[in-house]
Amino acid sequence: MRTHPGPMDVSIWQRQFSLSGLIALVARRKIPIILAAGIGFRVAMYLSDRPFWQDESSLAINVDRLSPREFFGQLGFQQLAPPYFLTAVWVCGALFGHNRLAMRLIPLLGGIASLFLFLGVARRCLRPRAVFPALVMFACTEDLIFFSSEMKQYSSDLASSLACLLLGLTVGWTRLNPVRTAFLAAWGMAIVWFSHTAIFALAAVGIVGLGRAVVARDRRLADLWLLVGTSWVAGFAAVHAVAVQQLGKDTQMWVFWSFAFPPMPPATAWDASWIFRRLAYYFVNPLGFDSPFGQRLSLIPALGLALLGGVGLWKDDRSKFALLMLPVAFVLAASGLKAYPFHGRLVLFLAPSPLIATAAGLEWVRERRGRGILYAALATMVLVVPASGAVFHLFSRIDDTRNFVGDRRDHRLNPINFPL
Repeated sequence: MRTHPGPMDVSIWQRQFSLSGLIALVARRKIPIILAAGIGFRVAMYLSDRPFWQDESSLAINVDRLSPREFFGQLGFQQLAPPYFLTAVWVCGALFGHNRLAMRLIPLLGGIASLFLFLGVARRCLRPRAVFPALVMFACTEDLIFFSSEMKQYSSDLASSLACLLLGLTVGWTRLNPVRTAFLAAWGMAIVWFSHTAIFALAAVGIVGLGRAVVARDRRLADLWLLVGTSWVAGFAAVHAVAVQQLGKDTQMWVFWSFAFPPMPPATAWDASWIFRRLAYYFVNPLGFDSPFGQRLSLIPALGLALLGGVGLWKDDRSKFALLMLPVAFVLAASGLKAYPFHGRLVLFLAPSPLIATAAGLEWVRERRGRGILYAALATMVLVVPASGAVFHLFSRIDDTRNFVGDRRDHRLNPINFPL
């Protein structure tokens, strides 16, 4: 009988030890690994340097021909973009040349920053085990990757919205003093010049902060939140006046996006279902949940998990639930007033809320049903499929064909009559 391992036994033991050590290392470093993967996906898409599509070309011509001062006036080709965003793109063009990579640098930086901002928001809103699946979905969602390298404000809108939510979850969750109040007021008045849609997240932060003060019967704190909110409204009013100047008298943009406004008042049951159909469509475009069963069927488990997760978030902390979900409600209300279209890439900045809710729902299933067949099937649907798709696109040619409303979707997936 051998009492000491032979050479082959040592080799097998070393390989087993190395494999188990590697698995343990990955488990300990899974968050940094996913962050690195998310950055890699975005940088790879950016470096592919695909040609500008129509909207990018139109905005690029404005940046090329106008000076930063002129960004506060009417733009050509029915374009609308925050002046500070245009100025940042103009600076990149002046420094690195007016080429596609230079003019897409700000969106790339917004996409990368969003990964870290999302992680901060997720850690404050989710139970620890749910943070990782939330980050996987956020890092691997195709539209979040793609629009990080498109010369439009979609990824910077996402980063700005997340920054406002994170600020609300940190500064807003503490007792305000004059310094914090001044900081919040200045932040909100500045960020709306870089991102029009930041106002939706700011509104959620302000209402939740004021609501917490009212519930606590803290008159001084409520007054400070009212002061902050008033400054944000004043800042956005100035931005809105500039946006009106940028568009001029041309109403073509509102005609184009008319399908993204709900019928008001609804004349039929189909009209009344618009909001529910559009929220379901959101899981297809831009969240892109898909599988071999097709997009219409694939959104069902993701939507179900999000509903479960939303209930769980509500029970855990109603203030945080409101902070996440109020921006969605505000955009729907703005759409009903025909002030902002609720559709696809224009509401990409709302993606964190449903993804966090979906991750919370997946964790709910794990806690109650364990890691059985149901959990494995759902995790495959919402985690493995997007991740494998993101890896696949690293090595495949980019498909940038668009449907009749400019979405990177099959023309048969019509948002007007979805889900039919």
